[in-house]
Amino acid sequence: DEARRGAFDGCGVGPGLTARRAAVLAAVVLGIAAGAFWWFRQPPRTTAIPLAFAPDTASVLIGVDVAALRRAGLLDRLAGSKQLESSDYREFVRAVRFDYREDLDYVLLGMADSVNYFLLRGRFDWLAINAYSKSQGGNCEAGLCSLAADTGKNISYFVKDRDLIAIAVGGDARGATKLQADADRPVAEPAPDFPVWARIRQSILDNPSAAGDLAGIVTLFQGANQVDVNFAAESPGVVGRLTVSCPSQAIAQKILAALDPARAQTSLLAEAKLWVDGSKVRGEWSPGPELFRGP
Repeated sequence: DEARRGAFDGCGVGPGLTARRAAVLAAVVLGIAAGAFWWFRQPPRTTAIPLAFAPDTASVLIGVDVAALRRAGLLDRLAGSKQLESSDYREFVRAVRFDYREDLDYVLLGMADSVNYFLLRGRFDWLAINAYSKSQGGNCEAGLCSLAADTGKNISYFVKDRDLIAIAVGGDARGATKLQADADRPVAEPAPDFPVWARIRQSILDNPSAAGDLAGIVTLFQGANQVDVNFAAESPGVVGRLTVSCPSQAIAQKILAALDPARAQTSLLAEAKLWVDGSKVRGEWSPGPELFRGP
């Protein structure tokens, strides 16, 4: 078992995290963020991944404590029945002995331009992963591994620690080197202490047109310094909170005026209480069970 969990030589995850598997992981992140709020009950915390591990260029950050959701019995609700999993994914699980339902503990996702960065904490069988990766044409050099995805993008990755892997999905076959370059930065800021959280940074708030599919949402907060959304368990249920940090009270008032009509079209915020607190826009709401859409 020690060889299974502890041995690794710097190569990584193989086509299980090509476009197909990266999409599965992204879907898990977004699905958890959209559906887990009503059902979550606070268990003991898992050690989160420090924000310093994500690149400074990441304009959107999403964190999910997968282990906490699993302990609360929510992960299977969100992921659906194992019977619905594709045969390709089941083959991947058998080959590399990694199943996010059991082995993934924390996800930190950073979106930067056309690159998605994943930092995954969990239990990995490095011997099996390395063998599978190499069998699928993966190339490893000086600890950095890369593999062409089936959509024309590239996966690059390296082992950051025994239980932590860093991955980049984008056009650059060596994109994960950005995460290597940041590996020695001081860990000054911990991740928000919530089971599900998201942060939109100023770099994209100043240029919403660069947000792609998120442009419609980001435009609502244009002019802000930072947007934070988090969800936590508080009696008698789950509370969602929004904090929009602005350079002035006038801009906060302007953003609040834009949010009021927009929330009528967003079920998540339809019942939210929104107000201006100095130079911040704050929001608070209790998501109802109708937001949960288990398969």
